[in-house]
Formats: sequence, structure tokens, C-alpha cells
Amino acid sequence: MSKVSIIDGNNFFRRTFYHGYVEDDFSASMLGVIRPFLQLKNGSLKDSQVIMTFDTCKSEKRLALYPDYKAHRKSSLTEKQLEMYGKVFPAFIKICRNMKLRVLEGDGYEADDYIAILSYMLCNHHLVKIYSTDGDFPQLVGKNISVYSPNKNIEITDNNFQQIFGIDKRFYLDMKCMCGDNSDNIPGIDGVGEKTAIKYINEYGSYEEIRQGLNQKKKLNKTDEKILAFTSEKMELNRKLMDLSLVKNDKILQNLVKEKVKEILEIDKDDLFKLLCEYGISELHKECVI
Repeated sequence: MSKVSIIDGNNFFRRTFYHGYVEDDFSASMLGVIRPFLQLKNGSLKDSQVIMTFDTCKSEKRLALYPDYKAHRKSSLTEKQLEMYGKVFPAFIKICRNMKLRVLEGDGYEADDYIAILSYMLCNHHLVKIYSTDGDFPQLVGKNISVYSPNKNIEITDNNFQQIFGIDKRFYLDMKCMCGDNSDNIPGIDGVGEKTAIKYINEYGSYEEIRQGLNQKKKLNKTDEKILAFTSEKMELNRKLMDLSLVKNDKILQNLVKEKVKEILEIDKDDLFKLLCEYGISELHKECVI
């Protein structure tokens, strides 16, 4: 089976931008992102089809369900770093397009949505590997779908899932929904982190089974009470916000992806050279077109 590598573009960009940023130097900051990307593309991705996905807007569906979705996000970057980030990020997307890569972004969908639907659409005929440190993607692991976490240098598969996370894969989404997601402003159970959620899951099973078990206890501790106070309605909302398998029923997204993926951009090498010269990094021209 042929290999397809799906890159979480924002995730990759953030990690490399932090390390490669040079104050008041756009070209050097751009180079700090492009060089590690080329090392990846021409290294471990050399024998794989590559698809890039980016967050360039918030999910319209999630905002409709929960208007505070991704509200009040704070950045650890300084004002100067944020300004440079705003310049380098769109330039990076543009260069990816001009490297004949398939790039999916926008149209009311986030990278998570594109990565999920691509994984489901491609896994019957391809080996799909998702490159990201984001904790949402392990829920997608299955037959012919794996997740590679660059910071831990671990490839998560069906075979090692329980060893890595300490729970059965069936309950991974329950665990994430119980914990919530601070970065997306999705509240979970107060005081319940992954270790606590895993403890309860291993004792009882799914979230509903946990509730049933706690309702039968004669004496509850404080954590028990907090879990029961987190209603099934709140849990259901978190599922709708975090369950990536829901994209299977999104016909609009499916058709959108079919159109985007089949469009392989045929960019003239001279156009790419001009673009790189514009960014002051023309020495990368040869590497980009390999």
C-alpha cells in the first residue's frame, strides 16, 4: 500500500517558528521554518505523498454549537514575535502550495476536520500517518491510520495504544471530553486531568458507566461529586466539539476535500524561484523542487 503523510501545518509551524525566530529578520525567521520542513519532506517523507492542512479560520459548526469555542486564547509570544508570526505563516502556506503539495485550509473548516476526513477517506487504500503533537488525533488511530508525535518520537498505532495511554482506545474520547481542552476553551470536569480520568475509566469503563458506578456508591469523595455534577448534557456537548469521527457524516466537507485533493498544483519552477527570491531565501530553490 502506498503511504500518505498528513501534516498538521499549524502544529509544525508553531514548533519550528519558536526555535527559528530571529527578531526583526523576516528572511531568517522564514528560513527557520522552511529548512526543518525540507529536512522532513526530503527525509522521512521522501517516499510518501504529502498533504498539508492548516487552521486559517475557526470551525463554523463548533462555533454554532458553542459560541465561546476558542475564545480568549492567549499567546506566549511577545508582540514582536506575534507580528513576525503573522508575516511568516501565510508565506509558509504559499510556499507549500508552490512546492506542488496538496494544501487544505479554510472554507469554515479547521485542520482537525481535514485531517480526520482525509484519514477516513484514504485508509482503505493507503497507509495514513498523521504528523502532530496534538492530543486530539490519537482518537483517529485504527486500521492503516497512525499518529506520529515528533516531540516524543513515538508512532501511535493500534498495537501500542494501550501501552502509551494506559486505557483502551475505545475510551480515549471519553477521557479527552472529561478533561476538556483549555486551548479551545472547552471546559471539562473541574480538577480532573488525564491521570484521574484514566483511573476512573480503568475502574468503571465509559463516562456513562462511571456515572452509573458512582451513583451506586454509598459514600462519595470530592472527585466523585465533581464527576456527577458534570452532567450528561455537558459531556454530550464536549463530544460534539471534540469527536472527529463526526466528519464522516459531513457531505459538504467530503466533496470539498475531493475537489481540493485532486487539484495538484503544477507551478513553474521559475515562479517558485521568484517567490523564494521575494522572501530572500533563493538558496533553497534547489531543495524545494526536489
